[in-house]
Amino acid sequence: MIKKSGISWYLHGTSRRTDIRYMSMEFWLHTVIPIQMEWEMGTSRRETLSGKSDILLFLIIAFYQDELQSEEIKKLFKDECCQVKDYVQKELESVFADKEKVPFQWEPDEDWETALELSLDKEEQREQFYVQGAVDSVYVTEEGFLIDTPNHVPKHDNFGQDLDQMYLWTKQSFEGDLYVEFDFKSIRPGGLALLMFQASGMQREDFMKEYPLRTNGSMSTVHSEDVRNYHWEFFREMNDTRNDVCSQVVLKNPWFRPLGFHCMETPLTRDEWHTLKLLQRGASIQCVIDDIIVLDLKDDGFGNNGPILSAGHLAIRCMVRTKMLFRNLKVMNRRNFEVIEEA
Repeated sequence: MIKKSGISWYLHGTSRRTDIRYMSMEFWLHTVIPIQMEWEMGTSRRETLSGKSDILLFLIIAFYQDELQSEEIKKLFKDECCQVKDYVQKELESVFADKEKVPFQWEPDEDWETALELSLDKEEQREQFYVQGAVDSVYVTEEGFLIDTPNHVPKHDNFGQDLDQMYLWTKQSFEGDLYVEFDFKSIRPGGLALLMFQASGMQREDFMKEYPLRTNGSMSTVHSEDVRNYHWEFFREMNDTRNDVCSQVVLKNPWFRPLGFHCMETPLTRDEWHTLKLLQRGASIQCVIDDIIVLDLKDDGFGNNGPILSAGHLAIRCMVRTKMLFRNLKVMNRRNFEVIEEA
C-alpha cells in the first residue's frame, strides 16, 4: 500500500517490466467539494440537488495485456454498472461513438447575403487577410492557400511570445447570423487547425481597428485576452489529443466555456479535400464536416459567460506541425436587426 496526501493506492496482481497481466488501483478521497446529485423518484420525476457534501470516491483501474474489443467493453460495462440510464447512454454513444450521423440540409434564403467569397489561389487575395504570429507560414499555390507551420513539438506556452504558430485573420468583419464554408486538405500527420468566429473586443468593438494589431501566435489570443469569440477545433492531431478518431470541440472565449465535443468515428483522410461548414443562427450553432453535422449546439447569454456573440472577424488558426491547404472560402450574413433608414 502506498499512502500519500490522503490517497491510498493498493497495487495487486502480477507485474513485470514487459508483461503487465493485471493490475488494479483503488483509492479513497474524503473531502468537501461542490457536488450535483441526481436521483429519480417513481418513473417520471427527476430531482436535482446541488450543494456541498462529504463524499467518498472509490475507483478501480484495471490493466490488461491485450486491447479490449468493443463487445468486451460493452459486456464489462453491462456486468459492472450499477445503474444505466438510457438517455445518458444514448448521448454517450452519440458523442464518443459517432452513432448518429445527421446530414446537413440547410439552404440560404433571400435574407442571406454573400459577404466574402475567395478562391484562395490568387496572390492578390492575400491582401484580404492579416497573419498574426508565423508570418512566413502562408503560401499561395494553384490549389489554394498553403499553411505550413514548423514541424516540431509544441512549446505549450500559452502566454509567451510564439512565432511558430499563426492566425489567418479576415480584415473584414461580419455582423449577424453567420455561414462559413471552405475546403481543407491535410498534407502531413500532426497539427491542429481551428476556426475562430464572431471575434470582437469585449464591448463588441473591432479589436483589429481600435487597437494595435497583435503579433503573437500563441493560443492566448483565443482564450486569455480581451477578444471574445467562439472557436471550433476541427482538426486535432496533437500529442495531447486522441489520434485514432477525429475529435471536435467548440468553446466560447475568453471564458473558455465548452459548448460541445464530438468524436468522428475515424480520422479525416489525408491528401483528400474535406468541406467545412459553419452555421450560426442566433444561439444555435451547427458545425459540419463533409455535409454531416458533427456538433449541434446552443449558446446561452445568461450563463455568466457573456452574451450570445453576433459580430466580429474570422480566423483560421494553425498550431505547430500543421501543413494544410485551404480553398473556396465563402462567408454569408443575415442581419439580426431591422434597418429603419439607410443614410
